[in-house]
Amino acid sequence: MRYLVTFKPLGYFFFGNERTFSEDYVAKSAYFPQNTQLLGALRRFLAEEAGLLKVHCNGCYPNPKDRADYRRLAGTATTESFENDDNLGAISYLSSMFLVNEKRDDALFRIPFDVEVNKENVRRYTLANVGSIYTFIDYDAKNASEPFLGGEAFWEAYLSGAEIKRDSLQPFVYAKDKKEQTEEGIFVPHAQVGIGLDRKQVIEKMFYRKEDFTLAKGWQFACVVEFDDTIMKFPKKGMIQIGAEGSMFVLESFVLEEEGVVSHPVVSALGSTPKASNTHVCISDVMVSHTDALQSEFSLIPYEHKMATLIAPKGKYQKKSDAKRLVPRGSVFYYRAAKESTATSAPGAYAKMGYNQFITFNR
Repeated sequence: MRYLVTFKPLGYFFFGNERTFSEDYVAKSAYFPQNTQLLGALRRFLAEEAGLLKVHCNGCYPNPKDRADYRRLAGTATTESFENDDNLGAISYLSSMFLVNEKRDDALFRIPFDVEVNKENVRRYTLANVGSIYTFIDYDAKNASEPFLGGEAFWEAYLSGAEIKRDSLQPFVYAKDKKEQTEEGIFVPHAQVGIGLDRKQVIEKMFYRKEDFTLAKGWQFACVVEFDDTIMKFPKKGMIQIGAEGSMFVLESFVLEEEGVVSHPVVSALGSTPKASNTHVCISDVMVSHTDALQSEFSLIPYEHKMATLIAPKGKYQKKSDAKRLVPRGSVFYYRAAKESTATSAPGAYAKMGYNQFITFNR
């Protein structure tokens, strides 16, 4: 069964990533959790709901007598074995996080990087041949770096080539224009002083600025989950922690096909195989060894980021880690003729975690 699972924050939330301490003494939350964070939170939530976890002073662990049931529900893949073991138990597909409204009839996704948004206007960059080079002739990197979110109206217009209306977009960060009495943006920022800890002990004179968020009224996080109800009925409601700093959410689940958001072009593309087309837009982070693997004539990737992964035990208290290259959602790949994506499958369990998702169309 495919579910739309929503997560309404109870307060401020903090999602860590490789850029959490990108500036000295500043810890800034990401807008969305990494897919591995979301998977870990859901696995624990489901195991707790099924009564399969034992609370210990150092955390929660499966009851010895229930380990077989735990593996059947949560799977056997771990952070060290995700590349080779795709067993996630009852979860056969989990999308990246996105945003839905309270009526669950519209969803927001990061808009593609080939769209420029000004205060009043929206435009696409012009793709053309310049000599033997396939490129944009009017790309403005400064304006392109400003992030926006687009709902169903934006994505319908973008994919069909119709005019994109400015009011179909929302900025990421919430701001209030006191002069014009207008409010815009989804992520409401909040800052406070944090105290450095080492093994739960305060480090003297180590302070930093912590920047986290909550969501604007009327919006909540969501993801699509394909779940085997013969193992366990997916809970209709509960409390779940995702991320750090006690970030708590109210979880609710709904049958996806019964919700209005199912008609959203990006939602309907999640978990499906994209059609052969000449334009491929990343609607999730894409895990590739190198962007050349996508074999496009031209691509728009303003930046890349990395995800730390455990790859092998190093010692009793230390583990060896690696960093995977991720092309961010919103990146666009262009081909001279319609083509199937060469990166539609991430390795092992990552393929079931919502990585390497595209929406394609002919431009």
